[in-house]
Amino acid sequence: MCAYFDFENVTRDFHLIANTPIINNSYVMHHMLLFGCPDNSQHSSRAAREPFECNMGGCNDIIGAWTVGLNGKCLSPQAGYKVGATGYKRMMLQYHWNNPFVRSDFVDSSGLTLYYTPNLRPYNLGTLMTGQGYLQIPPYTDVTIATSDCTATCTRTLLTGDIYVTDAINHMHYLGKSMYIEHHRQNKLLKYITEESAYSYDSPLMFKFDEPLVIKPGDVIRTTCHFKSTDKATTTFWGEGTPDEMCFGFLSFYPAENMPTGKQCVSMYKTVINCDPQTQMGCVQAERTKFSAQYLNSTIVYQDITRACRPLGVCTDECKSAITAAMLREPCMKHQDSWELLKYRVLSQNALGQTLLANILPCQVELYKDSLTGADPQNPILSGAGNMQLTSLLLALTASVSGIWLWN
Repeated sequence: MCAYFDFENVTRDFHLIANTPIINNSYVMHHMLLFGCPDNSQHSSRAAREPFECNMGGCNDIIGAWTVGLNGKCLSPQAGYKVGATGYKRMMLQYHWNNPFVRSDFVDSSGLTLYYTPNLRPYNLGTLMTGQGYLQIPPYTDVTIATSDCTATCTRTLLTGDIYVTDAINHMHYLGKSMYIEHHRQNKLLKYITEESAYSYDSPLMFKFDEPLVIKPGDVIRTTCHFKSTDKATTTFWGEGTPDEMCFGFLSFYPAENMPTGKQCVSMYKTVINCDPQTQMGCVQAERTKFSAQYLNSTIVYQDITRACRPLGVCTDECKSAITAAMLREPCMKHQDSWELLKYRVLSQNALGQTLLANILPCQVELYKDSLTGADPQNPILSGAGNMQLTSLLLALTASVSGIWLWN
């Protein structure tokens, strides 16, 4: 749930310099995020009024946070989050509750106390979020590793100049075993920004730097999470609840102006990250948008495949031809990771996408067999195992049917 709060009748600037939590019900309060919002933020009519469901949505920038085990935070004496006349005039507080037994007798009125001053500090503060947005942790496993690179291309894109990191914190849930955020420059490890070999969700560590760490455009920030699931009988995915998992780092830095937009550098799926087109293998945002519920039924790929194939039916020659043609033509269907990203982030989330997947399903195994045996002489690309990219993609399609996930 979210709620907006406005600074009313503000005629000057202030720096937000600290916060402390007000925890009313520790049985259900999971964590809180405080966002700074632009003047034209959505739901403006709800500002400073009733709470509303926001599904982990937020405004532009994180300016405060609380999770289990934190008693509050004092910010660097060199910087603060600017609010007021030329800063954020509106905030949004995002509440995450966890109520696994669905108890209806629980209520909560937790929040944050904010401390701010008219005595402005030298710099304005920002928060950079790093990490992995896709997790799949098998059961009864001692170590599962998830990584994400905020690549050199990303930092060149996001940064207009050097930034200075004053503190950082790791965030996983109860399967989290250890977590590290590394700072690389020109293929060399400069420093561990966070180094937590024994992570505890209930006792998070804040890593503070008296001498701020300098991150330059072109540097790499690598986030690595280790999970232990030896006592869990089911696969764990990324998710919002405590029984799910997360892999995020939060870095406070100044000056905020040197990262004017997009203070997130989080992988969408394995190595795929929005700010680096090379990792997307041609499956860029514009291509993924074609497969959204709004546009999918007007695309050639949808029309051809649904016309030629029978959902959950028999695999026909014309269906195989339509799918093969789409794989050769569509950037989001050419590579294993880009196809998995499309399924995970787009197709599985809307009814038309699910229809497309149901039409492709009957021919997935047949297409993979053809790619290995050369049974389709009319399609040289499927001859033998000559095209490894397509073979890899078809293998991934087949594996997802059988419930076996293959990782490059």
